Amino acid sequence: MRVSPLYARHQIPVIMALLKTAAGPVLKKISLNNGGQTTVVEAVLPPRPQGLIEDYLRHVGGEPSWYKGTVPPSLFPQWGFPLMAKTLTGLPYNLTKVLNGGASFVVHAPIPADRPLKVRAELAQVDETESRVVLQQKMVTGVEDNPECLECTVNAIIPKKSDKKGGKQKALIPQSAQEIATLNLALDSGIDFALLTGDFNPIHWIPSYARMAGFPNTILHGFSSMARTIEALNRNVLAQNPYALKSFECRFVRPLVLPAAPGVFVDKGAVFLGAATGSAPYLSGAYTV
Repeated sequence: MRVSPLYARHQIPVIMALLKTAAGPVLKKISLNNGGQTTVVEAVLPPRPQGLIEDYLRHVGGEPSWYKGTVPPSLFPQWGFPLMAKTLTGLPYNLTKVLNGGASFVVHAPIPADRPLKVRAELAQVDETESRVVLQQKMVTGVEDNPECLECTVNAIIPKKSDKKGGKQKALIPQSAQEIATLNLALDSGIDFALLTGDFNPIHWIPSYARMAGFPNTILHGFSSMARTIEALNRNVLAQNPYALKSFECRFVRPLVLPAAPGVFVDKGAVFLGAATGSAPYLSGAYTV
């Protein structure tokens, strides 16, 4: 399905929430593990539009009827990015070089789709070496009477210099893994996901920009690969019951150039998105039920 460009208007409240946060919501300084200080951002956001939720689910391979009036956990970047971005304000790093290293979430309770969202985001940890900085951000989302429905963690990586040793060899998809789905990713998958989530990084939808960055074409959003992998699990492993999924974690191992038709593979609680067993995955993760 094609996503209507009109969905771009639904991202305006997300941006406005960030501006209001900067103007005077609750900001707190807390200590990091390394002795530094970080900002905690808290906000109450309006319910996500029902049409947006339904088209998002269809776009990433799910079915709105599975969720029965609740918000899919994988949609958290749509409301969380502005708040998480605020937690990085003032850091002494070049944030234009940030890469999405991976994410995880734990579901404590479904989030009602018709309720305002109570959100709390913070920079939880900074891990710096000679070659890179890892910024670990945490976010909790809930509603008034249950403020901790969903706990999310995002790992942002800022490269500082090339690893001349070549880094660790990437783990391959095990030969024992079973393919449960094939994803048909069109060239316009990037712009459609951007319209639904607000992540308009041009590397995902402008081919010339992607080529300037060193890719042969646009690359899929990491969070799109995560959401599509989750919906493949829901459809083919969890009997179309998304509430069975209690936690999910993943690393974005390498870029997925569009168009593409990768497979989703499972192996004893591990999950992979890649071309075939024995190949390096685009996404490597694990889930619990």
